[in-house]
Amino acid sequence: MEKFLKFDPATVQDYRNLGKIDLQLLDFYDKNIGNFQRLYKVTNTSAGAPDPIFIAEYTALSKNEGWDFLFVTVGTSREKMPYPANWPGEKVERRVELVILARTDNRHIALALGGLAESFFRQKTFVDVGHTVQFENNDSFIPGSPLTGVIFTYPYFTDKKIGIITLNSKTHVHLLWCVPVYNSERLLFKQQGIRDFLVLISEKGLDIADFGRPSALP
Repeated sequence: MEKFLKFDPATVQDYRNLGKIDLQLLDFYDKNIGNFQRLYKVTNTSAGAPDPIFIAEYTALSKNEGWDFLFVTVGTSREKMPYPANWPGEKVERRVELVILARTDNRHIALALGGLAESFFRQKTFVDVGHTVQFENNDSFIPGSPLTGVIFTYPYFTDKKIGIITLNSKTHVHLLWCVPVYNSERLLFKQQGIRDFLVLISEKGLDIADFGRPSALP
């Protein structure tokens, strides 16, 4: 995360000042995921980015979820995603929130997710299903993790239809599942798609929510 960003637990005053979109998102998450346990915030974001961006932390309701903790952004969609200056295609309205699964209750995950959401506005580009990020200098997603990139896909980790959040008749938010990966896995995902990647993870008996896992590829 860029040094100028600030990261803190949300305060009572933050809860009182949550905007309409934030409250709608939390209501949607609570209905489809459970009751959030903590709320963090990233502030001092760059021009054009939402400020603050909140990150809600959830605990799995059962051992069959495939994860123990879930972190999801709240408020990234207050602003439309930017487009690169020379974008040649149609500029449709894009609003997103990001979700990530984890095995550990680690505040660094919330920090990294909030910083990732902010980075697209700072770099003036958008993110969508099928996109990937490789961190500069092969930096880790969180301290101590060997995973140096992220892939973005539909939230296939649940049978519930949470990929598109309808806030009103004109505003739709895409919820993107962020999966931290090795660079070799990121390249496989780009070449062959999410299905082959998830099949490989399953065949190797790896836990996609474990940020210390070995690589699925040699």
